[in-house]
Amino acid sequence: FYRDWSIRCSIPMHKTVVMRFISALTVMMAPITPHWCEMVWGLLGHTTTVCDARWPAFSPCDKALRKEYIFFRDFLKNF
Repeated sequence: FYRDWSIRCSIPMHKTVVMRFISALTVMMAPITPHWCEMVWGLLGHTTTVCDARWPAFSPCDKALRKEYIFFRDFLKNF
């Protein structure tokens, strides 16, 4: 969704958002595909093993922010 939105709005994707997503996905996939994730982890510049990485943390959902997001998303679909 983020990439498609960026393309439609001609706004480049934020490098930090994309890199954080790739890092989190790599850590979560490590138990299933350890060799591939070790390779990706190294390409991301980490010097330790992905097995020692902390599991991605999350914040509880802000319901007001979620409503604003849904409003904004629906507005962009109809724009």
